[in-house]
Amino acid sequence: ILEEPILYSYAKTTGQVITAPSKYLAIPNQSNTEKRISIKSYLLRRIYGIKGKSRLNPHILFSTMYEDLDMQPTKDDKKRNKSYIDSVLNYWKKEKFIKDYSFTKSGREYDGIMIQY
Repeated sequence: ILEEPILYSYAKTTGQVITAPSKYLAIPNQSNTEKRISIKSYLLRRIYGIKGKSRLNPHILFSTMYEDLDMQPTKDDKKRNKSYIDSVLNYWKKEKFIKDYSFTKSGREYDGIMIQY
C-alpha cells in the first residue's frame, strides 16, 4: 500500500475513527482471549459514544452487547463475562476514563451496566 486507504482517510476526517490510549486496552493481570478483546473493544466504543457528540445512552444492555458481538453465552459464560467487565471497568475508573459504573438488574438477573462519565 502506497498511501492511506480512502475510506480510512474519510472516516478519520469526519471523526468516525476512535483512537484510544493503549493503556485502556492493556488491563493488568488479565489475559486477552478473542472473546475478552471483543467485549473490551465494544465497551470502549460505547463509552466513547456516551462521552462524545452522539451522546449514546449510558445504559449498556448485556443482551445488546451479546447480539452486536454475535455471542450466545451460557449462564456460566455470563457470570465470567460480568466478572471480567467488572475488572475492566474498575481499571478504567482507576485510570479516570469513567467516573463510576453500576450493574443494573431486571428481576434477579443482571441485565446491563450504567456508566457515569
